Amino acid sequence: MPLPVYVSERFALFDRTTSDGSEWYGPINTLLGYLFPPEQYEIAPQYKGPVYPGSIDFTTFYIVCFIHGNTKHPISFIEIKPAGHIHEKAARATADRQMRERFDRPIEGLVIPKLIGLSAIGSRFAVYEYDKASKELSPPEIVRDPRIVNDTAPAERWAHDFLDAGVGEVKLLEVVRSIRTMCHAL
Repeated sequence: MPLPVYVSERFALFDRTTSDGSEWYGPINTLLGYLFPPEQYEIAPQYKGPVYPGSIDFTTFYIVCFIHGNTKHPISFIEIKPAGHIHEKAARATADRQMRERFDRPIEGLVIPKLIGLSAIGSRFAVYEYDKASKELSPPEIVRDPRIVNDTAPAERWAHDFLDAGVGEVKLLEVVRSIRTMCHAL
C-alpha cells in the first residue's frame, strides 16, 4: 500500500536541503495525519526551548496518542531535524541523545508493550524502540570513548527515507502497522 500522492506532493513543495528544520513540520504533519487518522489518534506538536542558557536551539517533536474511551495514551513520537544534520557527527549525536531522553516521559504510563519513536533528519529516519517488559531501548547507545573520538550516532542509523517508494516507505508502513496493531489489542 503506497502512500497517497498528496503526501508525496507536500514534501515536493519545498527545498529538502534547507537548513530550516521547520520546513519539514508541515509535510511530516500531513504524513502523520494519514498514518494515524484523527478518528482514533491525536497528533500533538511539542516544543522544547533551549537546553543551555544563550542557546537558540528549539526542538520540535510530535507525540502520537491513541484515543481509547475517555483517555488518550502516548503510543509514538517523531523528532525532526534539518536534512543537513545527517552530515554532521555532532548534530547526529545530539539527535540520538534527544531521542533517548524522549523515552523518559511517555514510558511512565505506557499501555502498549512497545513505544516506538522515529528520529527524522530531513526525510531520512531511524527507528528507536522501547520494550516495556525488558526495559530495553534499541538501537543500543554507543558510548563516547574517553580517549578517542568515536561516532556515537553513525549516519547509517538513519538508513530509511520517507520518500523512498521502495524500502523506506515499506519500513515506515511496517512500523506504523505494528503500532496500530498494539493499540487495537487494548
